[in-house]
Amino acid sequence: MTRPYWGWHSVNSWFDHCNPDYSIDGRICTVDGTVALASSGRDPYFTKGYAVTPGGRDYIYYDGHNGFDLGLYYEELLAAAPGVVTTAGIDPVPYNSCFGNTVVIDHGNGFSTRYAHMSRVDVNVGQAVSRGQHLGISGTTGCSTGPHLHFGLYLNSSWTAIDPWGWLGAAGGDPWPYDQFDTWLTANPHDPVPDAPTAVTAALGQGGVKVTWTPGFDGGGGVSGAAGYTVAASPGGQTVTTGPAATAATFTGLPVGTAYTFTVTAFNGLGSSPASAPSNSVSLSAGVVRLAVSAATNPLAGRPATVQVKAVDSAGATVGTYTGTVRLASSDRFATLPAPYAFLAGDAGAHSFQLTFSTAGAATVTATDAANSALTGSAALTVQPQVLSATSATLYSLAGSDGAGWSELDASTLRLAISPSIDSVAVVTGSSDLWTDTPGYDQDLGLFVSQDGVERQLAWKESGGIAAAYSPNATSVEAVTALAAGHSYVFKLKWKANRAAPGVSLHAGAGTYATGFSPTTLAAELLPAASVASSAPSALYSLAGSDGASWLPLDPSALALTFTPAADGSALLSASADLWTEIAGYNEDLGLFLSTAGGPESLLAWKEGGGVAAGYSPNAVYALATLPVTHGIAYSVRLKWKTNRAAPGVTIHAGAGTYAAGFSPTRLTARLLPAGHAAPTARAALESLSPAPAAWTQLDPTHLTVTIHPTVDSVALVLANLDLWTENKGINQDLALTVTSGGSTRQLAWKESGGAAAYSPNAALVLASLPVSAGSTYTFQLSWKANVGGGAGIHAGAGTTAIGFSPSTLTAILTP
Repeated sequence: MTRPYWGWHSVNSWFDHCNPDYSIDGRICTVDGTVALASSGRDPYFTKGYAVTPGGRDYIYYDGHNGFDLGLYYEELLAAAPGVVTTAGIDPVPYNSCFGNTVVIDHGNGFSTRYAHMSRVDVNVGQAVSRGQHLGISGTTGCSTGPHLHFGLYLNSSWTAIDPWGWLGAAGGDPWPYDQFDTWLTANPHDPVPDAPTAVTAALGQGGVKVTWTPGFDGGGGVSGAAGYTVAASPGGQTVTTGPAATAATFTGLPVGTAYTFTVTAFNGLGSSPASAPSNSVSLSAGVVRLAVSAATNPLAGRPATVQVKAVDSAGATVGTYTGTVRLASSDRFATLPAPYAFLAGDAGAHSFQLTFSTAGAATVTATDAANSALTGSAALTVQPQVLSATSATLYSLAGSDGAGWSELDASTLRLAISPSIDSVAVVTGSSDLWTDTPGYDQDLGLFVSQDGVERQLAWKESGGIAAAYSPNATSVEAVTALAAGHSYVFKLKWKANRAAPGVSLHAGAGTYATGFSPTTLAAELLPAASVASSAPSALYSLAGSDGASWLPLDPSALALTFTPAADGSALLSASADLWTEIAGYNEDLGLFLSTAGGPESLLAWKEGGGVAAGYSPNAVYALATLPVTHGIAYSVRLKWKTNRAAPGVTIHAGAGTYAAGFSPTRLTARLLPAGHAAPTARAALESLSPAPAAWTQLDPTHLTVTIHPTVDSVALVLANLDLWTENKGINQDLALTVTSGGSTRQLAWKESGGAAAYSPNAALVLASLPVSAGSTYTFQLSWKANVGGGAGIHAGAGTTAIGFSPSTLTAILTP
């Protein structure tokens, strides 16, 4: 609460903590524990007032009083806090008539206040009042011996009077058990207007003089009318007015050659504080005093960034006549810096430099005049990585999906927020182990982006749950989208069932509470537009009667890419499709084919989608390959497909969904990476673990190992892509990424491949990102196991000895 009147007034009668119900017990107990007794002496002029000292005249008033009487001689009364008027005039409760004209306000928080003996009441019952609002005038109506205010505070639940100060005496010594706490906003009553701000400081800054302050008491919330601060300059009297949340203001246009001090006054709808003490003195001078360095947005590591340098005077205004030579320096010792630049008259005191930061994180850019090292300036920037990721090793559940509405998987953890400083292309990948507790329902995983608050879907994939429950499948969905500088993007993962699933729960994350769950990951790699080629038609494709040997183009026009690198490096090729069969017992193969410089096509990599267990059960198949590329040579990539064996009378399909709702996109993407930024390994062989233990075991450390030696701090994006299968139905296959550095090994991520059927490979992608440090060595390897022990064996690599096996791939991509 704040004061229900203006200014300090003496207390004539206190709240009697011994018995505040107007009964006479010969004792008066005040808030600080002072006790006056009738036996110590009564005031001869007011016999309910007792002396504290026996025989003394230190009288306290009065026995049984349930509020505070203050000496207000026909003065304005104010609402102590916001609320609603419940009494205005004579209190209708008979035993309260002695209060005379009274106002009672219910504050909506369990407390009410009373303002009694008023000569005039200016509010009505039911009226909402704000803090400090005028209620009327004090007086001497009712049972009163002279003009004053009786102010009381009550608990609404029992209409029990309590002391607004609570209890200030010894702990546990309050005779009145209903008291609460000190209800004044400032420990003691304070007028409902602000205090003067303190610690007012002035400093020269970009744009003028910046004045800062520390707010004092704001007068209390709930005051109607405008509130804020007025900052005044002296001499001259120029003022700046701010809102109530401000703690700083900037003055511009002050004449040079003058020393200024500044004061700050706070105000609300009821009045103003006194002016603060003056600030320190600052003087404005003409000419260039510093170099102002700025960047429009936070730059991307490894990409050109623009930094502007201005020559400014003490008021922060640009000095257009500056013609010095400026050098740039950076805390990033591997940053690519521009040559020194001599400002020209046409630059008008400002010039934009381009530089490239080598690594993400905090960085400082400093500009210095080549002839005058005292003329300098700097800016602190946060350099964004080219790879961003979010991951969560949590078991997620979605009950009763209607099959149409997408639900966000985890809005707090599995989101990526990006505000690019330069036009870019984002390659976004979501990866999760999806499963159902009831067979017959598939799980859909979607990538969504919100651009400046407007959301749209980028891509989605389906994981088959038709054949078996409790059989997780490693599901990956990939999208490519352009990002424009100056806009804000938020990437999200959403999911649903493929059809209405009442009473059915979907889950994301394989494992148990005892061992932990496989992580769900969302990652985005930001690349120059010229470095990415991608195509993703949303169509249903069909292939009838495959002979199981001949690879046929999936879509000769839409699912084909041609690119010519501008520099030597690597190309990372990826394909993503929902593959399924109408008749159980046939798997679907997806292949990446490459033609170099117009030459014949060759199979670069392939993966298999398991259809042995069930028809009409799409599986998200992901195929990955990395190859070295040479500048100036044209490369063409196409997607082809077939069945794993001759399938007369059988049709396989690519694209999950329906004609009414649309089909999941099939995507083909090529990413061009600079030389030295990709470290791949692949082995087209059958890998076996037999018998299959339930403990992690290294998977071919001789061939499936990648080691990197970063020269700058960066981020490694690590991908493993394998066809996993089991000899025994009901045994799933787990695949993990590990890293060894500094003598210790740890697991980065893992995924599970469902074993609803034996001899039915499923393409699994395991994805992780890892910050890496310059000068350190990192070795990435694979481990695998069965989800339960006891089976005959699990395997990696689809195919046969006669035709060959699908390659198992491990790739590490280094990004700044």
